[in-house]
Amino acid sequence: MMNDDLRAWINDWRLGYIATVGAEGPNVSPKGTFQAVDEKTLIFAEIRSPNTMRNLGADNRVEIAH
Repeated sequence: MMNDDLRAWINDWRLGYIATVGAEGPNVSPKGTFQAVDEKTLIFAEIRSPNTMRNLGADNRVEIAH
């Protein structure tokens, strides 16, 4: 769960990295659009992220470095 301070920090500093794994192996992709919507939800824009989106379609587990 994200408290108010963490959500505010994420929303002010949106650059982070998302790591996923698929049939072709791992993928790490920078994302400059992270937003904390509520205490459980992070979103990011899908802009030229074919490997990330393909991997998430097969396996929704992610690692986020922010």
